[in-house]
Amino acid sequence: MHEFELACGIDGLNDFLDALGGQLDAPLAQDKIALALEALAQLGDGEEEDIEFDLRYQDAVTPVIIKAAVTHNVGPRLVFATPSESLFEAARRLA
Repeated sequence: MHEFELACGIDGLNDFLDALGGQLDAPLAQDKIALALEALAQLGDGEEEDIEFDLRYQDAVTPVIIKAAVTHNVGPRLVFATPSESLFEAARRLA
């Protein structure tokens, strides 16, 4: 699994996912993004959440996980993870 930390926080995650959607074969559904952001915003101290998306990239469906964790009431810390090296590289360039 390829992963990197997203420095954008919840406030910038929507913009990051919109930009990533422009690189995909099919854009991310806005309702799915809204549900993910809502779930992440409700995390409390010590809580973690993995938000999973199946993205269509380079004619293949590729799983992506946005991992979120809140520690010491700071965060959430966001991590982008995917098994696809090419999608990982594309996402990292956008972050």
